[in-house]
Amino acid sequence: MKTIYRPYTPSTQDPEILERTATGRENLLSDLLGSIEEQSQKSTQQHWLLIGPRGIGKSYIIALLHHRIRRSPGLMAKWLPISFPEEAAGIITLRDFMEKVTRLCREELENEGLSDDALKFGEILEALDGEASSRRAVNQIRESLIDWRKKNQRKMLVLLENADRVIGNLIAKRLPDEKWLTDLLTNQDLFYFIATSPTFFKQATDKEHPLCELFRIEVIDELSFKESTELLIKYASEEGRTDLVNEFKTRTNRIQAIHTLAGGNPRLLIMLYILVRDSAASITDVEAGFFNLLEELTPYFQSCMAQLNDHEEKILAAFAEGPEFLTPAELGRTIHMATKKVAAHLERLELAGFIKRIEKPIEGREDILYRLSATAFRYWYQMNSEGNREMSEIFIRFIVLYYTYREIEQIYLSRSTKLLGEENASEAATDARRELRYLEVAMHLARKEEIQTLLTSLEKGVKKKSPADGIRHVYDELLKSICNILRF
Repeated sequence: MKTIYRPYTPSTQDPEILERTATGRENLLSDLLGSIEEQSQKSTQQHWLLIGPRGIGKSYIIALLHHRIRRSPGLMAKWLPISFPEEAAGIITLRDFMEKVTRLCREELENEGLSDDALKFGEILEALDGEASSRRAVNQIRESLIDWRKKNQRKMLVLLENADRVIGNLIAKRLPDEKWLTDLLTNQDLFYFIATSPTFFKQATDKEHPLCELFRIEVIDELSFKESTELLIKYASEEGRTDLVNEFKTRTNRIQAIHTLAGGNPRLLIMLYILVRDSAASITDVEAGFFNLLEELTPYFQSCMAQLNDHEEKILAAFAEGPEFLTPAELGRTIHMATKKVAAHLERLELAGFIKRIEKPIEGREDILYRLSATAFRYWYQMNSEGNREMSEIFIRFIVLYYTYREIEQIYLSRSTKLLGEENASEAATDARRELRYLEVAMHLARKEEIQTLLTSLEKGVKKKSPADGIRHVYDELLKSICNILRF
C-alpha cells in the first residue's frame, strides 16, 4: 500500500496526486487563477490574503495553484511564479525578504532552462556584497527587478505563506519599511502577492497602516460533511483501499464520527483517516492509535493556542472543559467576563476558525450558541490538562461516535467468545478484558443515544400529526418515564 499523505509539506507532493485529491477548494482556485489572469493586464494590483487556521488547507491551495500556473503556457508567459518555503526561516528584515525574492527568481528561471536570465539575478545579489545600507540595498534590488520585468514583460507572482509572521511581525514591523513595501506593491507594477495567514494581523486590517485595504481577504471555510466524505474516499481510493472506500460509502456513521472529531479541518480529517486505515478491528489497537493521534496533534494545537491572547485562551479552555454548546452569557459567567467582551472575543475566534456559530437553533435553546470547530481539541486539551485522570472516558466517547450500538454489541460478543479461549494471565486476555470494560460502557451510552434519537423523532412526529388529547396525555407520561430511566 502506498502512503500519499504529507501533512506539512504538500509542495513536495506529486502534483497529479494533489489534483486527484483536491476537494472543496475549486471555486477559490478558479477565483485565484482568474484574478491572476486579470491582474496581468493591470498596473495596480489587488493582492490576496487567505485566512484560515492551521490544517485548513492553505499550503495545499498554494501548492496546487503553483502547479496549475506552471502548466499554463499563457500564465507562464506573463508571470514568474515564486513560492516561499512555509516557514521562511532567516527572513527578518525587508532586505532579507528582497534578497530571498531574488534567489527564488533565479531558481525558477534555472528550472525553466533560462540560464542567462538566472545568471543576471545572481549578479544582482553579487552587486550587494559590501553594501552596508539596507535601504540602498533594497532600492537597488527593486530597480534591477523592474528593469528585468520591462525587458521580459513578466511580473513576479509571489506565493507567500505565514504572512502574519513575515509581513506583520518582521519585514513590515517598522513603519518606514511598511511604507516602502506598500509603494512597491501599489505603484511599481512588479509584484502580485497571493499570501496566507492563520490569523488576521494589524497591517492588513488596521486602517492606520499603509498596507491596509491592499489585500482582498478571503477566509477559508472548513469542509462540509459531504466534502469530508469525498476527501476521505479519494484518499482511500488513491491508496488502493477499496475496503475503506466501500465502508465509507455504506457506513456513514464512520465518516460522521471522523467529521465530528475533525470539525471539517482537512489535516485532522486525514490524520483520523490514517488512524482508521492503520487500525484493525481490535479496540485496543484503535485506542492506541487514538491516543497516539492526540499526541501527534500537540504541535498543531500548541501553534493554534500561541495565536491567542489570554482572554481568548480562557474562552477556548471553557469550551474544552464545559458543555458542547455555550452562549456568550454562559461563557461570561464561567470565566467572569462581561458578555459584550465575550462576544467580541468570540467574533475573532470564529473568524480564525477556532469555534463555530450554530446556524440552526437547537431544540429548547433560543439563544445564540457556539461550539468548538474541532471536537478533537476537547480531547487533546483534557488529555494534557488532566494527566492524572483515567483517560477511558475520552476514548469511550470516540467509540460511541465511531460505532453504532449494534456494531459495539457485535464486537462485545466476539471479544467475550475470544476471551474464553485465552489463558487468564496472558497479555491477550488482559487486552480482551480491557476491551470488554470499554465496550460495556460504550454500549450503555450508545443505547441511550439511540433511544434519545428515537424519542426525539417520535416527539416531532406526534407534534406534526396533532394526536387527540387523550393519546397525547399517554404519550407525555410515557416520555417522562423513559426520560427518567435515561437519567440513570
